[in-house]
Amino acid sequence: ANDYLRDKYLARCKPVLARNLTIVLIKTLLRGDERGRPHVVRNLRHALQSVASTHPGVYEETVREQLNRLMDPLDDDQILNVGHVVGTDGRAWGWISAANQSRVEERMRAVSPLDESDAVIDLLDIRDLREAFTDAFSALDEERQVELIGAVPHASLELPAATLYRERSVSYRSAEHIGSSVVEPLIPVLSARGVAAILEAVMSNGQI
Repeated sequence: ANDYLRDKYLARCKPVLARNLTIVLIKTLLRGDERGRPHVVRNLRHALQSVASTHPGVYEETVREQLNRLMDPLDDDQILNVGHVVGTDGRAWGWISAANQSRVEERMRAVSPLDESDAVIDLLDIRDLREAFTDAFSALDEERQVELIGAVPHASLELPAATLYRERSVSYRSAEHIGSSVVEPLIPVLSARGVAAILEAVMSNGQI
């Protein structure tokens, strides 16, 4: 799909069109207009990648110039959507002003299962944001921790997930619930350390 878009349309478009398309794509991703429609969000991100590869100079100049302007009016429910842009192009985090970076970090300290999970996951590649996220996770009660792991399955949560699995599995039924809620979502991202921690939880708890 990326090749078709690039070869059929973008390779022939004028720089001004590439600039305008970049702005529209970023604005749509930031505002969360397609929230709840992950396939549409993926297509928007793929389109942004195609613009970047076809018109790299225009793309970079536009993002550097426009990203902060587009972020400034975002409210707290929208600010984490910048993860869609950062996840598409990791350089974008370095193009964000210190003030807007601080807004994102502060919002990560109040992250919830209701936030856009793909955007949050992409932001977790940034160390300061990952630390803010884990602080937020630690402050939640156990039930909310379970919900957050299910909503944002990231490798940074594999050890807390193993702890929850071991300590909250007080019956076969609860073990099944915790396993499906916190272990299964993490399976694609588990490290060797995470696998070992899960196995240790299984071996130490006769209910699992």
